[in-house]
Amino acid sequence: MQRIDLDHIEMVSTSYDDGVNISDAVSVLKHIVGLQTLTGMNALAAAANMNNSVNISDAVSILKHIVGLDQIRSCSLVDESLSEVTTLGPETIGGYTIIQRGDVDLSATFEII
Repeated sequence: MQRIDLDHIEMVSTSYDDGVNISDAVSVLKHIVGLQTLTGMNALAAAANMNNSVNISDAVSILKHIVGLDQIRSCSLVDESLSEVTTLGPETIGGYTIIQRGDVDLSATFEII
């Protein structure tokens, strides 16, 4: 079997935009000013620009997505230990979750077409 390395996952779905909304931008802003702490998959999703750091550029990216100025089309594959999976190989087993970057509250549903 061959090993596959991933730097990101892109999906096309009929419900792709359902997950990213204003509450996600608000959560990022609350995290930045210390009113809320994002951890695990929520923090990973909050890093909309995929640099794994939650900052104002992520809130701006989410807002641009909401108003249609730019689209967030990146997702991440997360394993049971809440770590981002970047390599799949023969030894890779377990349950995985796909999260949409920018979808801080993890409300997206995916209908892969």
